[in-house]
Amino acid sequence: MGIGMKLKTQLVTIFMFFSIISYSAITHGNDDVKPALTNFLYDTSKCTIFYGILGEGIDSSGTQWTNGQSFQSLSEELALSAFEIAKQINMTQETVMVLMQDYSQQMGELINFDIVNLRLLTDKHGQFCKIFVENPEQRLNYWMNKESN
Repeated sequence: MGIGMKLKTQLVTIFMFFSIISYSAITHGNDDVKPALTNFLYDTSKCTIFYGILGEGIDSSGTQWTNGQSFQSLSEELALSAFEIAKQINMTQETVMVLMQDYSQQMGELINFDIVNLRLLTDKHGQFCKIFVENPEQRLNYWMNKESN
């Protein structure tokens, strides 16, 4: 199973998971859920930008590198997830866009806005985003547990 199909399966699972939790908890006044989903949204947004930047890479002939399209698709799916989460917690789309612009600026500055320095970005965010995408439920559970303590 490719990264795109695996991600879509995981995103459907996580959407169902957080939709049930957030709808139930938010409507019943559970104050722990909204901050947990907000933090989860921040993680989703960070990885959206990370994979978007990875997807922009080009090879020496000036064409998109082999995995570029997969990373672009992954970034788009994560962005859709972020907007869906935002909707669940009543965060505006504009807020999400500003958040993503901030991450984009920070990551761009880290690599001096030059893809040749991409290794700096993968060293800082690669492992986190890989784990996040492979098991988003684990990260959501992390935030739920942290907020309930």
